[in-house]
Amino acid sequence: AKEAAEAVMADGDAMQPETDEAWNTLVEAMNALRLKADKSVLEDLISQMEGMDLSGYTEESVTVFRAAFAAANAVLTDEALSVDDQAKVDEAVNALQAAYDGLEKTQSSEPEDPGTGSQNGSAGTGAMKAAKTGDSTPVAAAGMALVLSAGAALHVMKKRSRR
Repeated sequence: AKEAAEAVMADGDAMQPETDEAWNTLVEAMNALRLKADKSVLEDLISQMEGMDLSGYTEESVTVFRAAFAAANAVLTDEALSVDDQAKVDEAVNALQAAYDGLEKTQSSEPEDPGTGSQNGSAGTGAMKAAKTGDSTPVAAAGMALVLSAGAALHVMKKRSRR
């Protein structure tokens, strides 16, 4: 539309109807422009999780993770998302992070060193390993303790009700 308008403008013999049409087309094209949604956080998260070795996790948790990963990739590649759709992008980030956090180790998996949050002492990977092994921030640890204590209380209550 811009090129067509510039061509009409450069044409010294252009008549008013041609000018009006080029103007209207250009205004419509400008009105159709929209700012795109910010997908930088989603892109970073996907790149961190891409190619993960999922062999040490339960089949169910891997299925949930793969579905969230595929959905996040679909959102990432959707070029039509505008700033009005930012909530959809944020939702994909949250769903993928939750699926990642929900990956459960299989019973046969060897426990990793809980003191360092990394395997084999490899430098530079501690942050990724920490999230993968369940090492967490104090808030997440408190939340996990709350869930575990609630589960234990529920177990005791069920046991008492059977007697």
